[in-house]
Amino acid sequence: MISRSFSTALERLAQYNAYLEKLGGRLSHELRTPVTVVRSSLENLKMAALPEEARWATLLSACSTDGDLACVLRALEARGGSPADLEAAEAAGVLEMGGDRVLITHPLLRAVVVELAGGRERRAAHRLLGEALGDEEGGERWAWHRAQGAIGPDEPAATALAAFAARAADRGAAAAAAAGFDRAAGFLADHDVDLRVFVLLGAPYVAPEESVEWTVRTAEYAARRGATAIALIPVRGGNGELERLESLGHFAPPSLAQLEAALDGCLGLAPVAVAADLWDLDRLPACAECRPRRIERLRRLNVTGGPEPRVVCPACGALSAA
Repeated sequence: MISRSFSTALERLAQYNAYLEKLGGRLSHELRTPVTVVRSSLENLKMAALPEEARWATLLSACSTDGDLACVLRALEARGGSPADLEAAEAAGVLEMGGDRVLITHPLLRAVVVELAGGRERRAAHRLLGEALGDEEGGERWAWHRAQGAIGPDEPAATALAAFAARAADRGAAAAAAAGFDRAAGFLADHDVDLRVFVLLGAPYVAPEESVEWTVRTAEYAARRGATAIALIPVRGGNGELERLESLGHFAPPSLAQLEAALDGCLGLAPVAVAADLWDLDRLPACAECRPRRIERLRRLNVTGGPEPRVVCPACGALSAA
């Protein structure tokens, strides 16, 4: 008994030392990549300790759009799991079951679960959930999971999603989304939690000539709802889907000039801190001659939050403007 206790203690000590050795690298990565700021290294350790099927139970729950317990259970059983795996994950504190719902215990933990899974396992989880919704074939949840699980084009899913998008527009989905944001902002304010917002520049289906305007208007809306920090993130391709949308004329990569215009348009929102995401800016279309100076200007604006003249470029013959 004592030897087993010492063995367990030594194993945990080794895990902790390994964790400390990797912590610096993880923190530096999180500082470089805004999307991964929500990642918790301590939660990573909790996930790593789960048995394989309990980890899959957690991933399926995280990928579920509405926490439908019956759907998650059918998907889990399709890969050989059982309700005991959900119970093991619940005992570990990573999910909770109640009534007909299963929920990850914290939104940040959900982000960790999805990120750690990797693309292959995420797609597999969505395919399992889509198959578990076979009785809803053609339904919105089925189409979304099928699209998320696809590697290449999936015409049935695309057709179904297009139909749902049209119906959502008719029902005033934009107003509903704004109302949902208002409820979330109010909840955070009631619990003394700062509201920090990511605003996308160059979202699909937004006309390029309107992209900057909608980005600024969205940031202004978030500021009015109490946001303390707003990050402007240019949408970048690389996952295959955006490239497909671009080929269909539904997406245009935002330019460096558009990011400059969007940030300049948000500088009047002080005291709200507005910053441009500078990660991988070399991918944004821009003049090669003045790109470094323009990026450096954005870096200064992120720090000072004050207006500054645009860069004048003799090569492209104009101010860096949209």
